[in-house]
Amino acid sequence: MYKQISFLVYQQNEEYEASLRLDRAKERQRFLRSQLEHEQDVERRMHDREEREEQDRLAHRELRIENWYRQIRLDLFSRVTAEPPEGLQGIVHLRNKLPDGTRLSRRFYGNQLMETAAEDDEDPNNEHHDTEAEVTEQVEVVDLTFSPKRNE
Repeated sequence: MYKQISFLVYQQNEEYEASLRLDRAKERQRFLRSQLEHEQDVERRMHDREEREEQDRLAHRELRIENWYRQIRLDLFSRVTAEPPEGLQGIVHLRNKLPDGTRLSRRFYGNQLMETAAEDDEDPNNEHHDTEAEVTEQVEVVDLTFSPKRNE
């Protein structure tokens, strides 16, 4: 009988140890899963923050470019004289298409000198602008189209 009791105690201890090993393995899995979820959460937050920073940087860049073009327009218009009346001889029509699609049209006296108002201005993106001019024979029309060159 002593052997039977000893065997039962031994068997209970083995079952208890097996149960402890199983509980420890489950706890280890929960811990590893929790740690993985935490790392994924941190990574997602970092990615979201980087994405927001990039969007903010792009929005700030677009705002700087918009302000730069607006300042050029203001500078250009502040430098021109009063527009001559329509129907006079020797009038030059200037048509300008801006990068945002806006079209500007203005008349000048044919003998009036024109200067490039954007020569001294600094482009916030260090981009240069091509100016294309077209003159027709019947009515002198100059069409200036600004198109930013991209650095590639």
